[in-house]
Amino acid sequence: MTKDGSLADVALKSLFLGPQSENAVWLQSAVNDLLVRWFEWRQSRYVEDGRAISLTDTSSISFKEQRVQAKNMLAELSSRLEEEIPKYSPRYMGHMFSEISMPALLGHLAALIHNSNIISCESARIAVKIEDEAISELLKMIGFSDLAGTGHFTSGGTLANFEAVVRARARLALWMAVGAALSQATQEAANPLDDGVMGWALFDQKLRQLKEFVPDWQAAVDSWNFEKIGYADFKQRMLHVFGINLGNPVMLVPYHRHYCWPKAAALFGFGDETLKNISLDAEGHLDPASLSHRIAQARSSNSPVMMVVSVVGTTELGLVDPVHEVNEVCEATGHVWHHVDAAYGGFFATMNREVCLEMTDNLEKSLQGMGIAQSVTIDPHKLGYVPYSAGVFLTRDRRNYDLKSVSVPYIQYSDFDRGPFTIEGSRPVTGAAATWMVSKTIKLNAEGMGSIIARNFHARKMLEQELLKSRLPVRVAKTNDTNVLCFVVARQGENISSVNTRTSKIYDSMSGNNSKFMVSKTTIDWQHYPALCDRFSSSWSSTNDTGEISLVRICLMNPFFTSKEMALSYPSSFVSDLEAVVGDD
Repeated sequence: MTKDGSLADVALKSLFLGPQSENAVWLQSAVNDLLVRWFEWRQSRYVEDGRAISLTDTSSISFKEQRVQAKNMLAELSSRLEEEIPKYSPRYMGHMFSEISMPALLGHLAALIHNSNIISCESARIAVKIEDEAISELLKMIGFSDLAGTGHFTSGGTLANFEAVVRARARLALWMAVGAALSQATQEAANPLDDGVMGWALFDQKLRQLKEFVPDWQAAVDSWNFEKIGYADFKQRMLHVFGINLGNPVMLVPYHRHYCWPKAAALFGFGDETLKNISLDAEGHLDPASLSHRIAQARSSNSPVMMVVSVVGTTELGLVDPVHEVNEVCEATGHVWHHVDAAYGGFFATMNREVCLEMTDNLEKSLQGMGIAQSVTIDPHKLGYVPYSAGVFLTRDRRNYDLKSVSVPYIQYSDFDRGPFTIEGSRPVTGAAATWMVSKTIKLNAEGMGSIIARNFHARKMLEQELLKSRLPVRVAKTNDTNVLCFVVARQGENISSVNTRTSKIYDSMSGNNSKFMVSKTTIDWQHYPALCDRFSSSWSSTNDTGEISLVRICLMNPFFTSKEMALSYPSSFVSDLEAVVGDD
């Protein structure tokens, strides 16, 4: 819940269109001003060129017919989209999207009509600087230095996570290559596992030594770099030259990881065996003891640890891993690449205890820990209230970012350009411009964005209290790290399969476009969440006759869910509708 002194409710209301388009007149005026500026800008350039579209053209029948056709098709498209899920409404609480802020929308539109491609300054002299400024604000938000760190916008969290894999793999390959080349040159024993986590300081020292021993040191390094020769040949060479039977590199990810991580293992040429799962504790968080065990297992099998992943805001339950403890484990075993997948929860970093009394100790410490990790993924199109699509990859050290680059002869790159370093080629500036607008108007601090997100935490608490006061036997999963709320309706002693049937009934009744409220559904199973499932099902002394528990899943992102000025109370109305759906079954 927010305290006095944070962003005032009245000011907050100026940032969003409102459930009933209450700010329509202002937004329409702002959009009109934007278009007028765009028209005047175009009209002011190259006036001497004359007009390409004459008055005779505009009065012709074919010209008018084409305009009518375009207008009719636009009306049809708009009509079809109006049948879409009303994500803007506080009644929608299903998935991790909601209303978008008007500053973000205007920033997106401004960038959209200028249609900049931020692959290079050559094609977007101003837009690449806007991205740079937006990245700077996000770096500071999560605790990275905006002077030492860097990053770029992507099409979403999946691509941002892939960017981390690209760099973690490149760094591992480079460090092990320099270590192996030096060991070969000095005829000393190689230690590829230690080389893979040596750190940049030791890397620089070893590289200096290598240059002293080997005149053509670059060729020597390339001959050991598995990104150039292939990992199979690298393993074979390790065995032949040093007698080391090296295992495949591993990515250590928690069981509740996003589905993009198995995609990454496949797309980057690693088999399923590369992805090693970290167990979860009784609350569903990544278990640091399991992580330590996994790292020890990797070392015992001679498998280099390519990266460790923790999550801030899991997709299923909104959980936040103990990032600070993961940092400690990674640092205890060398310079292991720790990537934080904060696609959903990255913007929680704008909050503090002053604006969010519901903030847990784990969340506070984990958010502070993000600033120590090697890299972070954030999705502004989630809790940044920015239009799709806008993901971000950030890294604490520019040296980690520059590990992989590609250049082409027909693009002249500048120091601002991120084109040589990104997986995607052409990239729009819409996400960066929208985020830039948010950072300049709402502000990425506790009084601005933090105050808005804190309302969601308070909304979760209010709804949970209403659910527990209802006449139904509601069991709330105690996964209260964030603004995601999951529950079941379960009578004392009722078996899991009966509870799952009821959950499906609730979901079917409260997920359609014509539903009064819209929720989502998820499952937790004994294979991945054994301790959490045991603890949760024991709260109603359940008989486990199946392997998973289905939960009603609610993501409270709409800033108007707790508005007192509305004609109804959304929390109490939701509970009333839930009681009607469940009935006496």
